[in-house]
Amino acid sequence: MERSFVHILERRKTEQYAARSNSLLASMVTFTAIDLDDILDAERVLMDGHVILGFTRNGQHLISYQCHIDAAHVYSLHWWRFDLRSPLHHVHSEELFRGEKIEHDLHLIIGQTPDDGFVVVFGSALDRLNEDCRPCYVTVLPSCNVEATTFEKQCTFHFKFELLQPYPPFSPSLSLSLTGCVVLNTGDSLVVLCYAADACQRVPQSAPSSSSTHTHQLFIEPSEGGSISPGYSVSPSQLLLPLEGCTEVCQSTLDIEHWLSNLLHSELTKRGVLFNSVNDYDMQLIEVTSDGHVVFAVTVVLEACKSSSCIADSLTTLIVAVWNTHTGLAECIEFEELKQVCPPHRIRSSTTSLTLELRKMWHTPMSMWSSVRAFSNHTVFTGKSLHSISHPLLPLAVVFRAHQT
Repeated sequence: MERSFVHILERRKTEQYAARSNSLLASMVTFTAIDLDDILDAERVLMDGHVILGFTRNGQHLISYQCHIDAAHVYSLHWWRFDLRSPLHHVHSEELFRGEKIEHDLHLIIGQTPDDGFVVVFGSALDRLNEDCRPCYVTVLPSCNVEATTFEKQCTFHFKFELLQPYPPFSPSLSLSLTGCVVLNTGDSLVVLCYAADACQRVPQSAPSSSSTHTHQLFIEPSEGGSISPGYSVSPSQLLLPLEGCTEVCQSTLDIEHWLSNLLHSELTKRGVLFNSVNDYDMQLIEVTSDGHVVFAVTVVLEACKSSSCIADSLTTLIVAVWNTHTGLAECIEFEELKQVCPPHRIRSSTTSLTLELRKMWHTPMSMWSSVRAFSNHTVFTGKSLHSISHPLLPLAVVFRAHQT
């Protein structure tokens, strides 16, 4: 297992170098600029609340989103056919996070899966309405092909979960790298949600009793009118309102607190230390392999002592582990030396030195050639628009000259 871990680390370093090289190459290419006004009634569309995000992987569509505010925030995603010989043409739209009453602005991350089959939209509330958790919303919907009628043949579904402190980030390059699945870090659990029939075969039908994995299998069929009523609740996620057809959704969840407690008890016993309790922890995704292995790391602060009569010490360590989503078993592959810390020591921010170092070690910069095509609406919260959007395949860019703010 250690050799596999080293192999993954070396591969990540190679990918980082390749991504930097691709970025350098892209900066040397001369792009043809196309003014947005030349292919779209931009003033009318933007005044209607559209925010243009970027091109799909194949370059055939531009994607935008709208947010209409009435009694609640209603988000929708839109596809615009891109053709050099004609203006942009609106071909399809989908409501996002259907069934949810959203009362705050969402930071959106939109990712197109490596097989181009689906688009996954992740929305999180930036305002900390609750100090302990943050609502997150996910919509999974089919990608738009050349013919918009393909939307009528596949299922769209929505679900929600609560993200716990210190609010681990959603990384499309990791969360969408497993075909037919979404991998989520909710803060206290890892969730693999499979929405394709072949992907559902990967998750265990029943996890071993010794593991901390729980598996749920759902068969969703539309009621009259094409929607589900009531919504089917699966902890920690909630599936809501599939639109068309029948689909099978499988969810496998690793309960980190249960797994971590068992691991610490075992590891500390080997070291002649009595495990008392976990004070705090921060879990981060490191890698998701194509064969269904999820590599993650946990920074933990715990209470332990050398005998039952002594006062417990506050200790910290870093744990790296692999969760096999096929079997449901999670195995520790690295357990760093325990270090004493001064109580009370809490991990309340994702800016702790250990997690920053870990993210820097494993981070792979996104590029046009990334296996997962992703973009976000982060510029909306800065008060500025994008200057241009580059085509993923052609040396051209759509420029927003007249609409910069």
